[in-house]
Amino acid sequence: MTWLPLYADGVVSEETQKEIGLHLCGCSECKAEYEQLSQKLILPANLDLHDESAHILKTIKHSLSKKRIIISVVSVITTLIFVAVLFVSLNYSVIFQRGNPIPYLMAASQISNENPIASVNDNSSNSYIYITKNNADSKQVLLEYIETKFDAEFKEQYGSAYLFESAGEKITISEEIYWRYFQVWCVPQSIDKPTSDKR
Repeated sequence: MTWLPLYADGVVSEETQKEIGLHLCGCSECKAEYEQLSQKLILPANLDLHDESAHILKTIKHSLSKKRIIISVVSVITTLIFVAVLFVSLNYSVIFQRGNPIPYLMAASQISNENPIASVNDNSSNSYIYITKNNADSKQVLLEYIETKFDAEFKEQYGSAYLFESAGEKITISEEIYWRYFQVWCVPQSIDKPTSDKR
């Protein structure tokens, strides 16, 4: 009977419902079909749809929350990488002014009021390299350090070059501003490095 599914769902008129009910009393085939349809609609008594729905919603919410956190972390990391790459690309000539900046930064980190001069371990250079803060006091300390340690006498300055004399030989020491806050000093290796120099 084509009306049985609608009858089982309870969506037929009262008149049709009475007619189908009378028919089911006399037709075992339709009655069996109706019972089968009714069984599909019966939910187990112990099934709590509210709890089940709440559990599903909680699971979805938890999953979305985890995805949101992952997306946020990835976004922050991507932004930091982008900013770092942009900073390096815009300041490339300053950061790599003397090639690898790490030996210079390591030496600069050793500078203090008690130790205003630091030696830079730059194996690619043919000079003894020192770094100081970029100020007049540090410059004066460096010039005195060169005179004492290398037994040289300061004669005069030509721009960023400083002329010293040691054992009748003229020696030129160059100065370069590094990252605006420091000065790098290059002392030619033709001067014998003293054994007492531990900088």
